[in-house]
Formats: sequence, structure tokens, C-alpha cells
Amino acid sequence: MNELENSKVVYNKKQSRMTIDEIEKLKFLSVQQAADVAGGGRRVIYNWIAEGRIPAARVGNAYMIPTVAFLKYLEDLAAENLIKR
Repeated sequence: MNELENSKVVYNKKQSRMTIDEIEKLKFLSVQQAADVAGGGRRVIYNWIAEGRIPAARVGNAYMIPTVAFLKYLEDLAAENLIKR
């Protein structure tokens, strides 16, 4: 990603801010964090996990999603959508 994309601010439900650079430093994302990054809802993330589109490990009652794999999936999804148009 270029520098401008890395400075993009992601807002979560609590309106706290994280840049893509800060997100990339995390090893794992919660379902809520992944939903905030993707710009969708938690249900979408749970569906992606159930369908095997993104890897996730269950820790207690929560799923933890490897950040690198999740960002790669989003990049692939974006590229796929651009090609289809």
C-alpha cells in the first residue's frame, strides 16, 4: 500500500481511530475490528469465517483473525471486484 492508503483512518463503533499502519502492527483482529476495517458488519465477518474465506481461531467465546491474512483477503476481494467490472 502507498503512504496515502496507510494514513487512512478507520473508525470503530466507539469512534476511536486507528490508521492502517497501526492495524498492520496487530497480530490478530477481533471480529469487531475486522468489521470496522472492512467497513461492514460483524455478521459479514462471521459469514466469511463460517465459509472458510478467512482464517480464525476461537479463543473462549471470541474469534481472533490473523491480521495479515485478513488484509490479504480484502486486497484480493478488491482486486477481484475491479476485474469483474
